[in-house]
Amino acid sequence: MKTSLQSGSVLVEAAFVTPLLMMMFMGIVQFGQMYGVLSNLRGASAVAARAAILGAGRSATEVCDTARAAVGNLVDVGRLECRTSPSYLPAKANTPVTITLNYPMPVLSGASAFLPGPTLTLTAKTTMQ
Repeated sequence: MKTSLQSGSVLVEAAFVTPLLMMMFMGIVQFGQMYGVLSNLRGASAVAARAAILGAGRSATEVCDTARAAVGNLVDVGRLECRTSPSYLPAKANTPVTITLNYPMPVLSGASAFLPGPTLTLTAKTTMQ
């Protein structure tokens, strides 16, 4: 038989544990989303590097546009930063080309304008020759 003190202790324990479980769950969701974005950035940088190597006459702007087109729906293309090395393209024959994509991702706040929070910059870099 439960006493009223035991019932109250269960409520207090639930009040302590529930926020911790919710924070842990939200962290797992955020980590999964960040991993998905990073995977998309890596794929897009590889596509752009390949386009820079194979596409004769392609400028750095066209290569970065290729990267923006290759990024999935998880990324806001307006916030994506693209750099090429060398900064001029097309590069000379047998010159390695590096494509670097930087994306500032909000942490634990989503894309909400009401709750601006810290951002973590995700970087994907691909070098091809």
